[in-house]
Amino acid sequence: MKAEVSIPVPASVVPDSPSFWREVASTPGGEAVAACIQCNTCTSSCPIEILEPAFRIRQVIARVRLGLREDVLSDPSIWSCVRCYACVAHCPKH
Repeated sequence: MKAEVSIPVPASVVPDSPSFWREVASTPGGEAVAACIQCNTCTSSCPIEILEPAFRIRQVIARVRLGLREDVLSDPSIWSCVRCYACVAHCPKH
């Protein structure tokens, strides 16, 4: 049984860095952020999501695209990624 994780949702989303996604997209490997269609394939193929329910790559990508730089960079769960590239291997846009 997968443990449920409560993720706080702000009442309103106010981007602190609207061009954050461009910064991420300009880094090697980050270009896929611009092509993401939020299909959930990355999430369903990620082995870490089973072990670390707070890590949800699709939500990280969405927050990057929304320009929530501080929210993304202050989230300790982003460091759970083991760089197995299962998300990349299964991505229909990659």
